[in-house]
Amino acid sequence: MASGYRRWRSQVSGIKLVAIDIDGTLLDPYGEITPRTKAAMEAVANLDIQIIISTGRRFWTAREKVTPLGLQDLILSCHNGILLKRFNGELLYHCLLDLEFAKLVVAFAKSRGLYPIVFESVADNCQVLVEPFESMKTGYLHDKETIAYLKESQTNTCFFDDLSRQITGKIIEVVCVIPAKETKETSQVFEQRFGSAIKTIVATVPNPNRSFFSVANSQAGKSGPLKFWADQNGIDHRSVLAVGDNYNDLDMLQYAGIGVLMGNADPELQQIGSKLSFELTDRNDQDGLAKTLERHILS
Repeated sequence: MASGYRRWRSQVSGIKLVAIDIDGTLLDPYGEITPRTKAAMEAVANLDIQIIISTGRRFWTAREKVTPLGLQDLILSCHNGILLKRFNGELLYHCLLDLEFAKLVVAFAKSRGLYPIVFESVADNCQVLVEPFESMKTGYLHDKETIAYLKESQTNTCFFDDLSRQITGKIIEVVCVIPAKETKETSQVFEQRFGSAIKTIVATVPNPNRSFFSVANSQAGKSGPLKFWADQNGIDHRSVLAVGDNYNDLDMLQYAGIGVLMGNADPELQQIGSKLSFELTDRNDQDGLAKTLERHILS
């Protein structure tokens, strides 16, 4: 057993399911899994505690990031909880955006000067549907950030002249890359236009020119598949430990019996977390996740 962690600890803690974010939580600032974190994850898995990796990433990039753990029984909650899959790609749960409604969202995004990116298909390598880069409204800080983001998905990118009329298939979400300072205003504008028919999800990153703004099914969110899996396995929410660092982690941290916020979370988010009685652990460059697992399960 990794690092000599004692096997009986999980029975004392009562934790049966752990939900863990990837970027800013599982990964350090360099995008790596530290040896201490890897050892703690292995030890938790060896206690037969179920682990859900909960991320805004697509399935194939999420699986790529967690493969170094060597844990084949991981469950992956991707696209901010819109898809839930086993490590082998088996689909367990989904919460898609209606096609015709997605077209309306795309048209509205374009009318606001945004460049919508549509994720389609529940397959492991989902399609990334966009309009030609030349259609971007120039002069925005996020233009180059959007192009840089899309270059990560070149092999799965499909171009359309008019997304609002031409997209087909199973729509996961509509995403726009925007400056962090515009996230609140953008969310408010979309919520005023579409009301309770949608859910807006925001994930910030250290780069102030690059925040991810997502429009999804009104039932989307990381807590949805977490609750689904807990219910399927007879696990009470009080036996769930969730760890994250971003705004898109809030609902799963609230669902869990123990919600833990990383020390590298945005200061404003930390204030929100304090009001919601979340625990605050160390930063991701200080093995904050490993320390949380050790404190609640392994020590």
